[in-house]
Amino acid sequence: MHVSLEYIALGILIIVFLVATMYVIQNTMSKLNQVYEEQLYPVTQRILDKILLTTGYPADWGDNLTAIPEDFGLALNGTRTSYVVDDAKVMRLTNFSTIANPAYINASTIAELLGVEGKYGFRLEIKPFLNQTMDVLATYPVPNRKTPDIPVYILVTVKNWYNIGVPNANVTAQLVLVRINFWPNGSVKDLNYTTFTRSNVTGPLGTCTVDFRDDLADYFSAPGLGAGGAYRVYSFVTLYTNWSGFLVLSAIPTQALVDAPVSGYLIGDYVVINRTLSVIGAVRIRNASLQVIPSTFSVLQVANITWLDTTSPPFGLLRPWQDYLVGKVEGLDPYAAYLLIFATWRGYPIIITVSRVPNVDLWYGQPGALPPNSVTLTRVVQIGLYPYLVRLTVWRLAEGYP
Repeated sequence: MHVSLEYIALGILIIVFLVATMYVIQNTMSKLNQVYEEQLYPVTQRILDKILLTTGYPADWGDNLTAIPEDFGLALNGTRTSYVVDDAKVMRLTNFSTIANPAYINASTIAELLGVEGKYGFRLEIKPFLNQTMDVLATYPVPNRKTPDIPVYILVTVKNWYNIGVPNANVTAQLVLVRINFWPNGSVKDLNYTTFTRSNVTGPLGTCTVDFRDDLADYFSAPGLGAGGAYRVYSFVTLYTNWSGFLVLSAIPTQALVDAPVSGYLIGDYVVINRTLSVIGAVRIRNASLQVIPSTFSVLQVANITWLDTTSPPFGLLRPWQDYLVGKVEGLDPYAAYLLIFATWRGYPIIITVSRVPNVDLWYGQPGALPPNSVTLTRVVQIGLYPYLVRLTVWRLAEGYP
């Protein structure tokens, strides 16, 4: 009997010992994880400060298309204000699937310049504080012309960083009609544009409508427009939204051809587009492009472009620049958000919409779900006139994540 009690007591002691041991192990691991996270936080903070508060070297590596930075930083050179980011440097972090960026700086290069290669993985996001989109509700057919219909009744949606609709945002929409006149032999005679402006305020869901139907009816009924001659009318819409002092500006083409190379890069004062395009009015270059900027009267200004020889130094030596059309934009407004270039592609006139600062989402490490032991920091920065959010997530590569 006493022997049985002793075994029972011994078994209870063993169970208590195992439970206590597991508790101690779990508690220790929890504290270790907390220590790891606390140690990772200052690392993430230092990396983010390095990215946003320093210019890198050389300080103008964004504007110098053939320069490969020896030190990484996105701060605008010459500014005394913190968290002002250079749009040219951000553009060099972007690589579209439709046209490769010949001046692209990839995540592996950034990791090497930051000194975290092989030690830390990271995800760097740079996105506008506000995002606006457009849905076409009704179109207007161009009379007697083989030209795509023009959107005249549109729904505008304004959302914030968290994809939530923003109410009470002041939206100004501008419909731009670009008329391209041709000589009898089919060559371009001239190019001119007409703008119509409408404003509205978003509702509880962050949406509002703008209506250009009456404007288009008056435009095409004007004397002389339909009196013969070869021409085409193309269009795009600019959206300018102000919400409690936060601004966002977008240029949206409305009649894009399928598979047409309508994107490009605006890096500093240089524009890079597909070489298969033929810019309309290359001789009269003042009629070849418009820059989209916020203004009291109009968001459009004419920009002059001088096209460069990309087969000679310095372009032909370092990168495959000969595969691109590269132009130097003269008089580019520092606050211009878009550059619109009028060109022809396979005989069809098209509008190329080049954004100055697109969205950036860079991964060093395998893209996918973020590791649980990671630290994320967010900062609000200024690019031109517009607020952007920068989010950096950092984790240890040694903890088993690719």
